[in-house]
Amino acid sequence: MKTGEKGNKFLITFVVIVLAIIALLAAFFIVGRSIAVAEVTLNGEENQEIEYGSTWEDPGAESNYSFPIIPFFDVRESLGTPDKIDSKTMGEQKVTYSFEHWGKHGEAT
Repeated sequence: MKTGEKGNKFLITFVVIVLAIIALLAAFFIVGRSIAVAEVTLNGEENQEIEYGSTWEDPGAESNYSFPIIPFFDVRESLGTPDKIDSKTMGEQKVTYSFEHWGKHGEAT
């Protein structure tokens, strides 16, 4: 076998391996995105009561974006108050925390 033929076989093998790795990574991210989960977890109680005219302190929420097939791949963020609470308005008021990452949406009220 000539030196040039060995070099060509090595190059072809290398290109095939690189293309296979790229195809596996692409498949992994396409499948991974379709099964990914976006969640929002409240830090405090779901229902809270405050006195008329007092100050409400936001306990916040935490978002989590994860791939179930990769346990160590989580994207976490702390979420602050998206809405204002008017303590001089009687009745129920809702605060909704939402999170979006790579097209997946999570929400908690």
